[in-house]
Amino acid sequence: MYMTPEMQAFASGFPVTLAHAAISLVFLILGAVAYAFLTPYQEVREIRDGNAAAAVSFGGVLIGLAIPLAVSRASSSSLQELSIWGASITAVQLLSEAAGPRGMV
Repeated sequence: MYMTPEMQAFASGFPVTLAHAAISLVFLILGAVAYAFLTPYQEVREIRDGNAAAAVSFGGVLIGLAIPLAVSRASSSSLQELSIWGASITAVQLLSEAAGPRGMV
C-alpha cells in the first residue's frame, strides 16, 4: 500500500510522541504522589473535604512539576534523555519542597 510522505512521518513519529507523553505523565504522577507523602498536611483528604485552599496549593504543585517536564519534553531528543531530565526535575522539585520552611500557613 502506498503511503504519502506525510503519512509515513506520522506513522513513525506518533508512537514516539506517545512514548514521550507517557514518560512525562509518569514523572508528573510520581512527583505528585511523592509530594503528597512529603508534606505534613493531608492535602488529598483536605481536597476531598472541600478545602479550596488545599486544592489551589496542590494545583500549584502540579503546575510547578508540569512546566519543567514540558520544557524537557520539548527539548529532549530521545526517550533516555527525557527520562534523565524527568527524574532530575522531579528530584529537584521534591528536594526543594523538603528543604523549604515548615509550619507556614
